[in-house]
Amino acid sequence: MVRYVAAFGNRVEGLGGNPSKIPPSLTGTWPGGPGQGTVKGQPGPPSHTRHVVGKITGLIYDHFGDFEGFILDTDGGDSFTFYSRENHVQQLAHRAWTERLRISVYSEHRHQDRPLRIVRHPAPRPV
Repeated sequence: MVRYVAAFGNRVEGLGGNPSKIPPSLTGTWPGGPGQGTVKGQPGPPSHTRHVVGKITGLIYDHFGDFEGFILDTDGGDSFTFYSRENHVQQLAHRAWTERLRISVYSEHRHQDRPLRIVRHPAPRPV
């Protein structure tokens, strides 16, 4: 483990950084680092992203039956379409759709229809 940590320290130095200034982190984030959020230990979205929260109301497939994306509706009645052919996005979208889970989708302002990050919110507790 000591050699492993030393190897990463050497990489940081090789890139012009100072490994002694990077504090230990269970999440891989550090103060001022990329994706640093406002909640301790929870990485937040980069400042150049758009954030939409809602439920998936539709899955999109092309004429071959391949997954193309999903439609997300917000509480305010807005509808957003996101495109991705990634298998993991398909699995997450399908689960969120069938279980009626709320999700947050972050996308870049210049590519608002491509998900950059998807956060699945916990299911509400039964009454």
